[in-house]
Amino acid sequence: MAERLYQTYNALILACLRSYGRPHAKESFRRIITGLGELRDAWKFVDATVGKAPKGRPADSVARR
Repeated sequence: MAERLYQTYNALILACLRSYGRPHAKESFRRIITGLGELRDAWKFVDATVGKAPKGRPADSVARR
């Protein structure tokens, strides 16, 4: 999961760098911003659902099964 997140954020950073000064930079930046907004919303969802594991068992013990 960590590797996939690294690749995603790295790709967005590289897209920003490649787009700068290009004729279609405005549209490229719009798509990059949309992607970042989707990631932000996904992280908000994760934050809202963390700690919702059944009471009595730590969340990490459930994941190890």
